[in-house]
Amino acid sequence: MKSSKSPKQVESELKYSLSKPEYLKLKKHLSQYRSSVLRQTNFYFDTKSLSLKKKQIGLRIRNENPKKSSTLTVKFPKSQPSTKFSALKIRTEIEASIPKLAARQTVTNLRLITSLENEPLLALRQKVASSTLQKVSCLGALKTKRIVFRIHSKLFLELDCSSYFGKVFYELEIETKSPVKIDRWIRTLFEELKISYQPGYTSKLQRFLVTWKTESKKKRD
Repeated sequence: MKSSKSPKQVESELKYSLSKPEYLKLKKHLSQYRSSVLRQTNFYFDTKSLSLKKKQIGLRIRNENPKKSSTLTVKFPKSQPSTKFSALKIRTEIEASIPKLAARQTVTNLRLITSLENEPLLALRQKVASSTLQKVSCLGALKTKRIVFRIHSKLFLELDCSSYFGKVFYELEIETKSPVKIDRWIRTLFEELKISYQPGYTSKLQRFLVTWKTESKKKRD
């Protein structure tokens, strides 16, 4: 598994979209490597008018089996390097562990997320007005079954099957400090397996919010 993250870091991640047949083909190929399965539930937060999204800020609480605590994460946009390519996503990420009880109360909107005192919330208060933060609530959840394949000591492939609002999608994620090298390796692997090379342009949060907005409109109409 990857080493634990520091409270604040730059997340450099490669992301590739997969069809279900491609997901199954890649899963079968990677079964030669050691792996572990994680089940994650991401609870996403924003105002009803998506004020955080407009600022390109992501806010979530993640429950992950078998962890005994939850993780609160805030992500801010970061400028892409001049050598950027479409599969690479770079974000400033700040996170902190929170007790399960506090997480449960927050995702059920029994308490405001602003009542939590930790590094992510301190950073968020510097970028978002207090009046806006008071309107932030949990909009819903996205569930992911993640299979983590250990290719070698410094390379882990995360194969995801995610569901939300009755929709299912598949993708491959790789956190790496050598994106050009790893992307080249992925291109070669996909060619060998006859998997289409489709950089993941849309994050899990973006997918969720687009559908949330559509579903909310349906309820109002």
